[in-house]
Amino acid sequence: MTQISLSDQVPAGTAPTLISTLAVRHPDLVWKIVAPRLDDASLALTRSDRWQLVGTVAGHSADPQRVNDLEAYVAHNVPADARRPFLQTAASIHYNQRVTRQVLPEIDAWIRDQVARD
Repeated sequence: MTQISLSDQVPAGTAPTLISTLAVRHPDLVWKIVAPRLDDASLALTRSDRWQLVGTVAGHSADPQRVNDLEAYVAHNVPADARRPFLQTAASIHYNQRVTRQVLPEIDAWIRDQVARD
C-alpha cells in the first residue's frame, strides 16, 4: 500500500494521509519504503509534505536507528531555522522506546498475573 501511495494511482494530495495512516501500525516498514524515495523529484509531494511525512513516520517508531535516520535527513534536507519540529519527533521516538522497553513488559506481566489468578 505504501508503494501505491507513492505512485500516481492515488488521487492528488492523498499520499501523505495514506502513508501517515500506514505508519501508525508499521512505522519501520513504511520508513524503509518511503525514506529512500524522499529525494525523488518525481514524487508528487511538496517539500512541506516530505518534512511532515518524515516527522510522522519516524515519530511512530521505537527503533533507535530511526533517530539517526531522522537526524541525517534533517541535516541534509532541512534548513537550520526549520528544524525545531523535528526535535519533537526525536522525543517521540525516545518515548516509544521507553514504552516498548519498560511499560509493555509491565503490562504483559500484569496480564499474566491476572490470567494465573483465574
